[in-house]
Amino acid sequence: MICPQCGRETSGKFCPFCGAKLNTEAAAPQAANPVNQQNREYASNQPYNPGFAYNQNQNPGYAPNQGYMPNRPATPYQGAPAGALGQSPAIQALRKVATSPAFLLALLLYTVGFLFSTYINIKNLGIYFDYLDYYKRSSMQGQIIGNIVGTFLSILLSVATVTALWSIFASAANKTKERIGTGGLTFFKVIYIIGLVFVSLALVLIVVLMIMLIASKKYSEFFQTSVNQLNNILVRAGYQFPSVSSDPRTFLYIFLGVMILVVILGLIYMAKIIKSINTAKRVIRTGMPDDRVSVFVGVFTILAAVGGVINGIRVFAELRETMALLNMNKTLAIFYGIITIVSAVSTLCFAITLFQFRSAMRRLGVRKGVMQYNPN
Repeated sequence: MICPQCGRETSGKFCPFCGAKLNTEAAAPQAANPVNQQNREYASNQPYNPGFAYNQNQNPGYAPNQGYMPNRPATPYQGAPAGALGQSPAIQALRKVATSPAFLLALLLYTVGFLFSTYINIKNLGIYFDYLDYYKRSSMQGQIIGNIVGTFLSILLSVATVTALWSIFASAANKTKERIGTGGLTFFKVIYIIGLVFVSLALVLIVVLMIMLIASKKYSEFFQTSVNQLNNILVRAGYQFPSVSSDPRTFLYIFLGVMILVVILGLIYMAKIIKSINTAKRVIRTGMPDDRVSVFVGVFTILAAVGGVINGIRVFAELRETMALLNMNKTLAIFYGIITIVSAVSTLCFAITLFQFRSAMRRLGVRKGVMQYNPN
C-alpha cells in the first residue's frame, strides 16, 4: 500500500519511513486509485533523501519551499506512534553500530580482560585473607581489610560493567522490540558522574597542597616524606628525576602541576563522555538523528589505547621487573600483561565505534544536532 503521508510504498500498521499510521482496511481501494498509482510511480523514481524520511511538518531542518534553515534545532517527533520510533532511520543506524564487528570485538576483548583480572583478584583475595589471619590485632589489620574491600568492589564493578556492555549489544541486536534499551547507557552515565565528582575533589586537594607548598616558608618534614615516596613510586615505574634530592620543592611543583593538568583533562574527558551518552539516549528516545558525540573523547581514547599497548609490551619485555613491582609470580605477571594489551585494543575498538556512530548520524543529514536539507 501507499503511505498517505510520504507517498512511499510500504506495508504493516505503521510506515517505516515517516511513522504514519496506515489504514489497512482501505489498502485495496487505494491500490486501484489512479492518483495513488501516480504517487507510487513518483516515490519509486525518487532517490533516498534522509531529510525526507520524516514528516515535512516535523522535520527540523527545513520547511517547504524555504530550503535549509540552520537555526532550527532538532526536535523530537510530535505525536508519532510509539512503534514508529523503532523503525526510524536513526534507530536502525544505531542498531547497526551497536552490533558492528568493531563493537562486538571490543566486547569480546573486554570480557577476556575481565576474566583474567577476576582470576588475579581472586588470587589476591586468598593472599589477603592469609595475611589477615597472620596480622590479626596488629597495625596492618586495617590496611589488609581495606585491600579486601577494595578488591571485592573492583570485582563487582567489573561484573556490572561487562553486564551493561552486553546488555547494550543484546538490546540492539533484538529487533523484535521497538526500542533499544537504555539501561546499560544509564549505568555508564551514573559511573562517570560519580567519577566526575571524585576527580573534582582530587583537583581541589591537589590545588590545596600546591598552595600549602607555596605558602610554606620552611620545607617541612611532611613534604620531604611525600617527595621521597613519590620518587620511589616513579622510579619503580621506570621514571627518574635526578634532581629530587637537591631540589625537592621544585620536584613537587612539577609533579603537582602535571597532576593538575592530568586531572583537568580527566574532567573534560568524563564530561564529554556523559554528553555523548546523552546523545545516544536522545536518539533512542526521539528516533531523530543526532551527531553530537565528542571527537575529543575518540582521539583521547585512541591515544590511551596506544599507550596501553606500549605498556603491555613493556610488561612482557621487563617481566622480572614487573613481577617485583607488582609482587606477582610469573603466571600472574603474564596475565597482567595480557590484560593490559587486551584492554588497550578493546578501548581502541570502542573509539572506532564512537566515530562510526557519528558518521552514521551524519549520513542521515544532521550536523551538530541540526537536520540539513538541500532541496537541490
